Amino acid sequence: MKVMLFHLILLSLVGVVFSANSTESTDLNSIKASKEVSVSGVSSGGAMAGQMIVAYSSKIKGAGIFAAPPYFCTKGAAISVIDCMTTGVSVFSDQLVLAAKGFEKLGQIDSLSNMKNKKIYMFSGKRDSIVWSGVVKKNEEFFRKLGANIETEYSLSAEHTFPTDFFGNSCGKLGKPFINNCDFKGSKHALEHIVGQSLNPKVDYKEENLKSFNQKKYQIGFKHSLDNSGMIYVPDGCKNKACELHVAFHGCEQTTKDIGLDYVYGTGFLGLAEANDFIVLFPQVKKSIFGGNPQGCWDWWGYSETIPTPLQWVFPTQSGVQMRAIDNMISDLQSGSFELHSEFAFKDIPKSSY
Repeated sequence: MKVMLFHLILLSLVGVVFSANSTESTDLNSIKASKEVSVSGVSSGGAMAGQMIVAYSSKIKGAGIFAAPPYFCTKGAAISVIDCMTTGVSVFSDQLVLAAKGFEKLGQIDSLSNMKNKKIYMFSGKRDSIVWSGVVKKNEEFFRKLGANIETEYSLSAEHTFPTDFFGNSCGKLGKPFINNCDFKGSKHALEHIVGQSLNPKVDYKEENLKSFNQKKYQIGFKHSLDNSGMIYVPDGCKNKACELHVAFHGCEQTTKDIGLDYVYGTGFLGLAEANDFIVLFPQVKKSIFGGNPQGCWDWWGYSETIPTPLQWVFPTQSGVQMRAIDNMISDLQSGSFELHSEFAFKDIPKSSY
């Protein structure tokens, strides 16, 4: 996730197509999520989490946003990507609020009044050389102006990363898997702020509780960049009851082709889910050179737009193809119509030691 990699976004709005092995699907109606939903993510995944909570504020209770650029920062202009990650000289939180109000007026997002007191957790490392702390703080300004209840962590000497206390690179190192051991429970801190109470410490996850699921049914158009399969963790305590749902978005260069299953196993969500009875959904995107997504990022600048029109950008709204896909996944989980694979689609990917 070096700066030169992001320059590729500007030079080619275009990555290699990776698909999971074709796997038969089964409809297991016994798995069901409650109406309590939260989201989180790092880097482009953090931007996606921010877009989701603004667009679906009537459905999503809180968000954990790690090392991510501001909401609708590029305004759909790829030329703004680098500024939105570094100096932020063209980024003004008042303008971002006006953009959100424009989407609201057009009926493309839920009422912004829902954002009042919404729980947002924000993280930025002091040594982040990819998404600088200054622009993260402009994102904080944006959410504060919407009335959100925000908790921040900006004191760690961390690089561009998802911080943990048990897995990853040294805290100040930049590089794959972009998960760093900073002696800091990033997932736990974010979730505790979102739910408003202390969580039980994570326990050992159970391998058999991690399943893959069919993402093909959620692919809309030809620039969606969704992989054919995603993953979901359903702890023992959620197999016979509806549990809260947390959607965890990986970041750029954190696809299964880039880092295997490290984002799923190495961020701490599985052990927390097993200890506290909540379901974790890990949707997956893939690299797509011809689709404008060479680094396997979630769309925060507009690559998924079929016919990009500067005055009619929809990628961060309920009309965006990735946004609609995630909302449909959530709806299927809540209705009991979610399709799990009969065989784990990622079984051939080597695992690290967690």
